[in-house]
Amino acid sequence: MKKVFQSEERDCLKACVASLTGENNVPDFSSNSLHWMRNVKRYLARRGFATKTVSNCGKIDGRRYTIVAVDPVVNICGVFAHAVIMRGNKVIHDPGRRKIKKNYELIYGLELRKT
Repeated sequence: MKKVFQSEERDCLKACVASLTGENNVPDFSSNSLHWMRNVKRYLARRGFATKTVSNCGKIDGRRYTIVAVDPVVNICGVFAHAVIMRGNKVIHDPGRRKIKKNYELIYGLELRKT
């Protein structure tokens, strides 16, 4: 995984997707507040990733990458969250270069596996 960092305040999800796909020209999913999650899943599916929605840290598979929203610090589409990439309960990549606290709140996530 080539780590991509966000260039603007609300680019964390875009940077996570770019990091996992290795693509430079990733769209801004947060610009469409109604269908952004569906658009992320479709984008990843076209690139050979199966996704599964997870809603708490106990369900995250430690063998796969998961894009998750943690720490209610940034407003994305009306949800206060910051997207990072995790494996199990460990943050692998934080595109905002923040130091995520150990006791984070997982709001939602997409577990990915290459098909």
